[in-house]
Amino acid sequence: MTIRRNFTFIAVVSVLAAAAMLLAGCVFLPKKEAFTLTVCVKDGFSGKPVSGAAVVIPETGDRLITDSEGFTAEASVPFIADAHYSRLQRQDSGIATVLIYRDGYVPYALFYLRTHAGERRTVTLYIFPDDGTMREPFSVIESPDDAWISDFTEKFRPKA
Repeated sequence: MTIRRNFTFIAVVSVLAAAAMLLAGCVFLPKKEAFTLTVCVKDGFSGKPVSGAAVVIPETGDRLITDSEGFTAEASVPFIADAHYSRLQRQDSGIATVLIYRDGYVPYALFYLRTHAGERRTVTLYIFPDDGTMREPFSVIESPDDAWISDFTEKFRPKA
């Protein structure tokens, strides 16, 4: 029971943190370039493909349905620059959001999927059967590129 409450608390805090970051100054600057996204949806326990899942890209309103192998068709998504840290350090990657819905599974939300203009990217995402223990969607926030994180942390390292 405590583990379930802790997991629920973490999921709620993650969603609220993402919403707070959006409201606190993440300015999204659309550019003309796009990237190509394909999503593969798998069952989080068995690893088997999930067919018939609805994959939604909120930035475009696209709703794609997974095939028998768990893949969506390719989607062209506009490159949206993440300007949240633009005053502190340049960031060349953009962001996108992926939502997944399938009867019998907990809804899934991936925030801040890192993208690069002109890139072709396939992401594999794992959804979990809804056994009634989770009351909220399962959410994930993708971190910036490792090189950017390293540069960023070094830039602000206190001088001895």
